[in-house]
Amino acid sequence: MEADIALGDTMNRPAFLNPDGSLRKFVMVTANSISSVAFTVDASTKLF
Repeated sequence: MEADIALGDTMNRPAFLNPDGSLRKFVMVTANSISSVAFTVDASTKLF
């Protein structure tokens, strides 16, 4: 498996763009959740 890792703000400054500036598409993505952030699930939260 090959991987590219980038640090930063994914929403405001995405690191993985195509040459034309559009977002790259991936077959597989993995991420670590931030354990120090409180996360609650309620009726309005969509889980995929």
